[in-house]
Amino acid sequence: ARLTWYLNAVVLNRVAAYLAAVAASQRSCWGPPTCATLVRRAFTEAGIPHRAEEAVRVMMCESGGNPSARNGSSSASGLFQQLATYWPGRAATYGMAGRSVFDPWANAVVSAGMVRDTGGWSHWSCRP
Repeated sequence: ARLTWYLNAVVLNRVAAYLAAVAASQRSCWGPPTCATLVRRAFTEAGIPHRAEEAVRVMMCESGGNPSARNGSSSASGLFQQLATYWPGRAATYGMAGRSVFDPWANAVVSAGMVRDTGGWSHWSCRP
């Protein structure tokens, strides 16, 4: 009985560690709930966790939480509707060079860096 308990505990610990690792490495999202979690994480990792809920509101206004969103009247795309003209330079500045504007993690990281470095939401039509 004791050996069974020990083996169950070992297995449960390994499963828990695996699930924690998967959650920590999550860099994608599929819609409002999962994208909101990803955005909160990006803003926290950028050192501005106090702006995370603002970011979720802006993301929802800009794209509806859709990482594949495209603006029909401009080149704005992705979660935070980054403009195609500026994306390559911004992505490079924030360590996401070569990543697509439709990559939700890259879009959130770049947007978090911009908010941190400029102090606000001046680059976006939507405000928190």
